[in-house]
Amino acid sequence: MGWRSVNLSLHLTSLVIMYALVSRVTKRPAIGAIAALTFGVSGAHFDTVTYITALPHVLATTLTLGSLLAIVAYAQDGERNPAAFWLSFVLFAAAFFSNEGSFVYAPVIVAAYTLFARRWHHAPLRLILHAAPFAALASGWLSFYESCTCDHLKFADYYWGDHVVRNYVVYLSWIAYPVRNVPLNPDATRITIAAGVALLALWFVVRGPNIARVAVVGVVLALLPFAPVKVWTASRYTYGAVAFFAPVAALTAYNVFDRVRRLHRFARVPATVLGIAFVATVAALYGWQTYAQDSRSGRGTERWQLLVNELQRNDRDVRPGAMIYIVDGPWTNPMEQYSWVTSAARAVFGDVKATDMPRASYEQNPPKTQNAVVFEWTVDGLRRVDPREVFAHP
Repeated sequence: MGWRSVNLSLHLTSLVIMYALVSRVTKRPAIGAIAALTFGVSGAHFDTVTYITALPHVLATTLTLGSLLAIVAYAQDGERNPAAFWLSFVLFAAAFFSNEGSFVYAPVIVAAYTLFARRWHHAPLRLILHAAPFAALASGWLSFYESCTCDHLKFADYYWGDHVVRNYVVYLSWIAYPVRNVPLNPDATRITIAAGVALLALWFVVRGPNIARVAVVGVVLALLPFAPVKVWTASRYTYGAVAFFAPVAALTAYNVFDRVRRLHRFARVPATVLGIAFVATVAALYGWQTYAQDSRSGRGTERWQLLVNELQRNDRDVRPGAMIYIVDGPWTNPMEQYSWVTSAARAVFGDVKATDMPRASYEQNPPKTQNAVVFEWTVDGLRRVDPREVFAHP
């Protein structure tokens, strides 16, 4: 709960920053509110805020949005406050150190300065000087990454190929339509949705406003570190992209509302009512997907809570350095028994090891019983048994 509180606090901080940023540049608090609401309840990143190991994604996004707000404030205030510029760079650097994939946001920050500042129009060197710190950090990391043979930074199923386009289609459709699971391969519906999102992005790049142009660049680059992953997709990979998609969605909704409202003076009240109803409906559907997805994840973790409860109930039988063998428990999945079962046991007892396998596996290959603690799974939970009851040759 402590870790999740940290994630949630950072997520809420991002909403405040987004509201301040979008409201500042559009002069429309309603657009800022819609953008913050869209990002806040979006089901596209249902597990990111609650998934404690996704903290780097949440923290880096908060810092990146803060960097963007600082650079926009610096540019719009006539560049009279150098501290705002250096605050932007410090926050960008902190985002990079939180999640090294955040180096891709350097062009987003530079684009924001380019579009919102005016002084560099008469002195182009100012643009180069302001871009230099961000470019240096990003290009330095990219050069190191490309030249390094570090196995802990690279893996075999991360490379450029046709799957990159496939993943962009998946993620662009998932951002707008976060229903069920993130697919690995897009169907016709998702291809259509992704095409619609791409056309909308292109329209904003051509027509503006500038905040939309920055947001479109942000969506594209936020997905860039994850698109080369071939073997899986994950909702947490879209967290930063949704932060940039939300202003685009808010601007789209407000532009439609504004056009309808201007049709006739009698259309203002119905347009306002329908606009509020539409935003509330979309937010409710997104929120429902977030709740439904998180509830499913919660049900998936109930058996791990069961394991912890059962281990704690039998703590009198376990000593430091013990090897815990569970027989026929509900945690025999190969991936789980070699990693998560041991992790749960260590969380409860400290210096111990644990595994859970079917009785037949133990009988075929009896393990050593020195310092062994054996539990058998029964309808009443874990029951301590003598190793000789399980192992053919203890």
